[in-house]
Amino acid sequence: LSSVAFEQSQTQALTDSTTDLPNERAFYLVLENQIAESQRKPDERPLTVLALDVCGFDGINQTFGHGVGGRVLAFVAEVVKGSLRQMDFFARSTADEFLVLLPTATKEISHDIIGRVQNGFFGRKFKVTDTDSIEVEINIGWAAFGTDGELPDTLVKAARARKDQSKTTAPPNVLWFPTEFAN
Repeated sequence: LSSVAFEQSQTQALTDSTTDLPNERAFYLVLENQIAESQRKPDERPLTVLALDVCGFDGINQTFGHGVGGRVLAFVAEVVKGSLRQMDFFARSTADEFLVLLPTATKEISHDIIGRVQNGFFGRKFKVTDTDSIEVEINIGWAAFGTDGELPDTLVKAARARKDQSKTTAPPNVLWFPTEFAN
């Protein structure tokens, strides 16, 4: 009985209850292992981290309530999961943010997967009630092992920064710098 209780506690500690996806803690455990593999064989094991969130999620919660917000998160989890490869690791982070680990994904493969994820939402509406539905859109940022860093926190931070940049309406020729370089 003790071992069963331990197993259940461990599963609950690494799983998000709203989406049934692994949580951020589980993501970092897998990310550290994948980074070790990429460090051992950098030419054979490219690695990409994605950060994504739901556009206007706070407005969805305010308009329709947190129950609908939870259902939207589950909908996003289902759509994104259906667009990923079987080897990819998909987890919920905090609030409306999700993290994806793409092992062995080159830049081209990563951009192909990002395109599939974005296309998964085109033309699909989330049904709130019998009369109301909303079109869910997402913001995505990415970071590549080696190019954007070699530590878990550095990769996730770079992916989140690109995700935040995708939300802005700044012209494409604007240069972005990390906060530590800005005055």
